[in-house]
Amino acid sequence: MTESLEWMSVVFLAIWTVWGVVTLVGVYLLWKQIKRTLDRLTERLEPSLKRLDEITRKLNETVDHVSERARSVADKAETTAETAREAVEHVASQARAVAEDLSSKTRSTASLFRDTISSPLISLASLWAGIKKGLEIWGRRGHG
Repeated sequence: MTESLEWMSVVFLAIWTVWGVVTLVGVYLLWKQIKRTLDRLTERLEPSLKRLDEITRKLNETVDHVSERARSVADKAETTAETAREAVEHVASQARAVAEDLSSKTRSTASLFRDTISSPLISLASLWAGIKKGLEIWGRRGHG
């Protein structure tokens, strides 16, 4: 009876160990796949962010250029200068605000995307570390 119970305990521990190893391998493979996907998405997103920064810079330069020209015209024609200057400054201000808002939202979206992928990866890494430590402790107790 005791031998049967010992044998069943050994079988149970063997099955439990195999299940744990399969689970860890699965988690590791999932983690690698998520990391590869994140790397590919980051590679795709970076050129768009660089392009957006370039467009924003050019838009700001254009707005500055338009503002300077509008001020020059305003100096030449005093009666219409005040009205024209105010209108151009308003448009320039709105254009800058729109450009900055667009840039900010794009960066926020990219940051949110990174956070939604990075956070689960950190959790998986923590889970992996906990499982690994648990297996180390379990292994020491099982062989001690």
